[in-house]
Amino acid sequence: MAKKAAKHAGPAKKTAAVALGKLPAGPSKDEVKIRVLAKIDVEAGRNHAPEGKRTFLRAGDETLNLETDLMINGTRRTALSADYTGISTSYEGGKIVGQLAAKGADTVKKAIALVHKRAGGK
Repeated sequence: MAKKAAKHAGPAKKTAAVALGKLPAGPSKDEVKIRVLAKIDVEAGRNHAPEGKRTFLRAGDETLNLETDLMINGTRRTALSADYTGISTSYEGGKIVGQLAAKGADTVKKAIALVHKRAGGK
């Protein structure tokens, strides 16, 4: 009897997470990348980044430096932690992205990796 109850506990837990608006755990890097690029693009626009660099960003270029290419300084990268946390915690088991970690993510690639890691619960 206990085995049957344990068997059915998994789907019930998943259903509860979906009911709370959480996405399934373990998002793909590409799934996270799309969402992170959108947040970075909005911030780059706010800071009057060159349109050419923003075009590369929208195309998925991960080599861009947030400060020099997209005009997102350390203070603004720190503020992005709230946006990154919104992305990571939308997944089941996702954790917050700290301000220091967000500030340290000074390239697009590092920002995507950071949010992907935290969305996976690590």
